[in-house]
Amino acid sequence: MATTEDTAAAVAVHTEGPTAAVIAGAASENVAEIVRTHKRAFADHIAALVAAADLPPARVGQLLILANGAVVTAAIAGSPEPAREARAAAQRLLDEGVPD
Repeated sequence: MATTEDTAAAVAVHTEGPTAAVIAGAASENVAEIVRTHKRAFADHIAALVAAADLPPARVGQLLILANGAVVTAAIAGSPEPAREARAAAQRLLDEGVPD
């Protein structure tokens, strides 16, 4: 069974590669499709972790926003710190929750 720590870790581990390609202005439709496929797979992974941890389905979108925001911010800043901040925010969201 997935734990809230597993879910938060998955958010933090989400890599910046595909998003960085889009930020860099990749004009190729092939690259764009790879990014879309990666993002769908990541969303499916987070959804599975949320379901396994018996959390509200609304957490999926909330966690994806944290992860994607961290990825973009890290790519712009050239620092892994946004991933650490996103992990802490995800952990707090999972531990304390918010009204759905």
